[in-house]
Amino acid sequence: MSATCCRLDPMSLEFAVQHPCTLRARYSEKHLREWGRLSSIHAALTTGDSSAPTEDKMDWVNRAALEIDRLQSESAICVDCPACLPAELGGYGEALSSVLSPRINRIRSVIVDVLTLAFCAFFAWKSWTLFHEAWVDKMTTSSTFAPPLTIPYGLMALGMTLLVVQIALQIAYYFARRDTRASG
Repeated sequence: MSATCCRLDPMSLEFAVQHPCTLRARYSEKHLREWGRLSSIHAALTTGDSSAPTEDKMDWVNRAALEIDRLQSESAICVDCPACLPAELGGYGEALSSVLSPRINRIRSVIVDVLTLAFCAFFAWKSWTLFHEAWVDKMTTSSTFAPPLTIPYGLMALGMTLLVVQIALQIAYYFARRDTRASG
């Protein structure tokens, strides 16, 4: 690969066809579209096919492995590509923080945290009521094995409760930090 490549994040082949990237200039549109079909078939065979893979399918996957590896390396995003975001902005939803003032951004962050806390608290409360109903009524699944529904409901309730605690601590930390700055 060229030294101009910033990272190996796979990108949409449709975008690769539309963007005149110098790293992919040596491949025709037809070739890129064939790679798109190959990757779709490969994904269906390796992840989306609910039946047990046949010997023919396994042989095809093994034969296509080299071409799949080449496809992934050749369709990597380079620094010249408009889809390449700076690492500090990529994936964190920080588009608003660069526009808003620091004070307004802190207020926005707290409002989002409080709304998230309210939703998660409601979800946790509803999960605990489902767990309680399953416990009292000794509910089981409709499968032959018939495991008790208290297991998934209990895990869901526990997980949501832990998330509520984490978000509440995050909000408390914000206010404690703010009070420390105001007194210091």
